[in-house]
Amino acid sequence: MKANPVNNLNKALMTSAVGLAAMTAVAPILRVKLLLQTQNELLNQNRMKTSYRGALDCISRTFKSEGIRSFWRGNLAGCLMYVPSNALIFAFKQSLANTLRCNKSDYYLWSLFKNVISGGAAGFLSLAILYSLDYTRTRLATDVLNSKGKRQFKGIVDVYRKTLSTDGIRGLYRGFFVSCLGIVVYRGVYFGLYDATSNILLKDNSSISQKFALGYGVTVCAGLLSYPLDTIRTRMLMRSCENVKYRNSLDCAATIFRNEGAGSFMKGAATNIVKGIAGATFLVAFNSLNNFKK
Repeated sequence: MKANPVNNLNKALMTSAVGLAAMTAVAPILRVKLLLQTQNELLNQNRMKTSYRGALDCISRTFKSEGIRSFWRGNLAGCLMYVPSNALIFAFKQSLANTLRCNKSDYYLWSLFKNVISGGAAGFLSLAILYSLDYTRTRLATDVLNSKGKRQFKGIVDVYRKTLSTDGIRGLYRGFFVSCLGIVVYRGVYFGLYDATSNILLKDNSSISQKFALGYGVTVCAGLLSYPLDTIRTRMLMRSCENVKYRNSLDCAATIFRNEGAGSFMKGAATNIVKGIAGATFLVAFNSLNNFKK
């Protein structure tokens, strides 16, 4: 029996709403993660005087200098990206899964392979359409107050205006290719591992807590495996609107490793584990609604 396109759209919109609420709830954690991840770029650009000693120090300093509302800076751009992004991802994933004929009777490794391919390709296609909003969210979230109490960007429109005036359209897509690789790894593991393991570990009568535990574990694994690529992407984004830029992702990775060491690729990863609650909530909501509609 073929899936009803209207039902698929409804499921995508409903789960996006759940994920949107979870994403807004953890937006402060996302900003702390981005500040920790990009602090060396901010120091090099003289937008910060001293590095953060850790997540708690970052939270304390941000609260004292910018106030509580600043922790949601960049969240609007993230929300504008989130709903269409997940609607596109699930639409693409379902089409690709149908093309690959993914089903529960497949052997575990074959099922994992097909789900990784369909999930990764879906993430790539979605990213290609909405990447500039991800760039905007990152630049706003990492836009700290300087010594004069001023920011580099006033808002979403200002990010687009200044980036296009200095770098052109290329500035909005800096780091795109390494981001594509990262999203393929993340979404591939995210969907592939969950789909494959849920067939083995979860039953029809499994509780929400069991589904959440599996979803959270998958989200954390996917986030940690793709985190070094995410760091390279984020650091490249920070060079738009700046005079000195990385030549490419390899140059960025080599520069970070040479000047800062391998540990710099994982800065902020601990906060990313907490942020995974949003991803797990979204994943469980989709799975539950998908089963409910059947």
